[in-house]
Amino acid sequence: MNSAKRKRIAVNTRLLLKDKLEGIGIYTHEILRRLVQDHPEVDFYFLFDRPWSAEFIYAENVKPIQIAPPTRHPFLWWFWLMFSLPRTLKNIDADLFVSLDGFASLRGKTPQLIAIHDLNFVHRPKDLTFLVRNFYTQYFPTFARKGDMIITVSNFSKLELIDQYGIESEKIVVAGNALPSEEKTLWERPSLLNRANEWTKNKTYFSFIGAIHPRKNVKGLLESFEIFKNEFSNVDVKLIIAGTPIRSYKREWEELLRSNKYNQSILAVGRVTELEKKTILMRSKALLYPSFYEGFGIPMLEAWKAKTAVLASDSSAIPEIAGDAAVLINPHSPRLWATQMQQILNNEVLRTDLVEKGIARLHIFSWEKSSLSIWKEIENLLNKNER
Repeated sequence: MNSAKRKRIAVNTRLLLKDKLEGIGIYTHEILRRLVQDHPEVDFYFLFDRPWSAEFIYAENVKPIQIAPPTRHPFLWWFWLMFSLPRTLKNIDADLFVSLDGFASLRGKTPQLIAIHDLNFVHRPKDLTFLVRNFYTQYFPTFARKGDMIITVSNFSKLELIDQYGIESEKIVVAGNALPSEEKTLWERPSLLNRANEWTKNKTYFSFIGAIHPRKNVKGLLESFEIFKNEFSNVDVKLIIAGTPIRSYKREWEELLRSNKYNQSILAVGRVTELEKKTILMRSKALLYPSFYEGFGIPMLEAWKAKTAVLASDSSAIPEIAGDAAVLINPHSPRLWATQMQQILNNEVLRTDLVEKGIARLHIFSWEKSSLSIWKEIENLLNKNER
């Protein structure tokens, strides 16, 4: 970039929420802090929809702006994207808008780089509330068209964007997830004790880490565990589930737990800290990851880092990310899951082999590599608009 004028990049930072970083929020944090710190010659305007935390103002070239209203409802999403955001982009005189949560500005002429992580709502619309489902169905094709470039996290998701929305392959760049950085885990709660020491002490157990959501096949998880306990008489084996249910699924989830024949062997611990998650995983016989649909699959990476074997679904992007480092199972077959749980429980050689392969795969996934790929596209768009 040869222009003397400092470039202005506006960034959607709605999901940078103190103590609440999850999924796309973690991706946003990991990518943005690298871009900001690597490019002090650029001014980054972070656009929040509520008061921000100083922890996310990564350097002096970050200029935070709060834009009303707080986007907590599809109607407010629409208003933010149709009116508040375009007006702010114009006032900033932004050279580029970057949005890593999939949303795009619905008006204005500012070039846009958009990250669309997956299209789970296309395949499982009933997992969402009526208004959210309708908003995603109506506007995500528009977001994809609005983006001058699209970032996604796996080749599976790239092919989905091509197939579902007819996006040109050349317009989509894969920049995947990686392990959350250990040196600055903003979503950690250091004031709490490591409760997982008590949960896991002297226990043999399988683990599940993630949001409690129909798409995660948590109902099938409980069915598999019940078959496993019934048919193999493993009375001392437990199941530890770390994660919180989405609001619309809370009542059904509580009933599923209550009605399970072996609920006394199931410990649903809710939201955990990073330290607690690590403790649960490293002492687990295996991570169970039976999702129907994933655009990536970070819990598998976390399990490998903790030297824990993985049993995972054979659907969506999971085989691409897992490679040969997981036992892949049909998510629609609880009985097959139960059989594989018994096999991995009794086969230490298999567990060790999977862990070694998983540790080897961790080197494939790098925030540095992904941020460099994204910056390359940012630079191309900035240079293109200079001409």
